[in-house]
Amino acid sequence: MQRQRRAVPGAAVGVVAAAAGYPGDVRRGDVITGLESLDGGVLCFHAGTVRDAGGALRTSGGRVLCVTAIAGDTEAAREQHGDELWEIIACWTRQRSKYEVMETLGPAGVPCSAVLDSGDILSDRHLRERGTIRTMHHPVRGDWELAGSPVRLSGSRIEYTASPLLGEHTKEILAGSLGIDAEQVERLREAGVL
Repeated sequence: MQRQRRAVPGAAVGVVAAAAGYPGDVRRGDVITGLESLDGGVLCFHAGTVRDAGGALRTSGGRVLCVTAIAGDTEAAREQHGDELWEIIACWTRQRSKYEVMETLGPAGVPCSAVLDSGDILSDRHLRERGTIRTMHHPVRGDWELAGSPVRLSGSRIEYTASPLLGEHTKEILAGSLGIDAEQVERLREAGVL
């Protein structure tokens, strides 16, 4: 029996999801989620999937599935169904840490990086080994860590110091810049000027 084919006007945009390890030794058995959010304008073509005994959809091969949005033209397919396509990707990324996502996608040729918050930066092993994370002593707050400048010059190490406390250098500035001696400074302080 020969099948009939007919052309449908419009365009399709597809996203192929591949199993971890593709194209080499692929991992099998990962649960696939997010497909339940697809609407009528999005089709999902299965290639490397199986249902387990409990009914969960799992990976079983390299190119697992192709999620395809259909609309009048390519731009419309992306625009109208982009949220559904991204939700499938988001379901996958939510199951992993940002580092696992980066370490999986990067070697597969997908440009990506984990977005680091200040806690990530301060605990980063590489930055600590390079001396970028520094400890500074503050006379009121005590010791605290900060990310120093990543730029280093071979002949000039920068020492980090705390900002001065309010009024800490008033006497020195008044004496050095205005020529006011210590006795006059004390009179100004007693009069409430300082």
